[in-house]
Amino acid sequence: MTVSGDAGGWSRTVRWVGTYLASSIGRKQVLGVAGALLVAFLAGHMVGNLSLLNPDPAVAQAAYNAYCQFLTGLKPLIWFVEAGLAAILFVHVALALVLKLGNRRARGAARYAVVSHAGQATGAAYTMFASGAVILVFLVQHLVLFKFGRWYFYRNAAGEIVRDMWLTTVETFANPVWTALYVAALLVAGASRPRAPLPLPHVRARPSALDAAPQRGGRVRGGGDPRRIPRDGGGHVRAGAPSRDPGADREGARGAARA
Repeated sequence: MTVSGDAGGWSRTVRWVGTYLASSIGRKQVLGVAGALLVAFLAGHMVGNLSLLNPDPAVAQAAYNAYCQFLTGLKPLIWFVEAGLAAILFVHVALALVLKLGNRRARGAARYAVVSHAGQATGAAYTMFASGAVILVFLVQHLVLFKFGRWYFYRNAAGEIVRDMWLTTVETFANPVWTALYVAALLVAGASRPRAPLPLPHVRARPSALDAAPQRGGRVRGGGDPRRIPRDGGGHVRAGAPSRDPGADREGARGAARA
């Protein structure tokens, strides 16, 4: 009984995941999560590279090479991290392609005469596919240039011979062409983050003139809303309907008794 119940629960979970990933909303949510993880990695990578900005070249060289050596010493953990990042990147790119092609297939050859979200989406939302392609090319070039590129050697404070990533980086960015390409790619990466449109401010409705207008059969007292007074089919106040003013109800009752 237990095995059968576990199998049924696992089957329902698999079907739910399949349905979720087959939906446009599910794909967009997974796409967003994968993009957020890539941004988190980029931020951590940037923090590690801040040691390059030390004004003392000797201190910067020692600190940056120590940081790179620390990452290299994390093997095989670093291999799993790299494989995970590659998988996240693949999922992100694949879902972006699927959503883009699905939208184009649903729209067909025709183009919308009126764009419902015009004025709400930013320019980054329209160029996200192109900017993603630029960032992907930049990433491949970055790996080829630094991970598999030219090697120099450096003797650290412990007397160990390690790769001199500081010298490789300094030599690369001494070339103004590479510097311009990196700056352009980083600007594209920063500008490709879409921003949600600001919500419209909530406007409280002011009391209308109808609230204070006299009604047939008497004036509504106490500032009540005449639209909540029971009425008949012709719009007249229904006989016996309670007023918003208890005093008016008592006066009405006395007049009815005298009559």
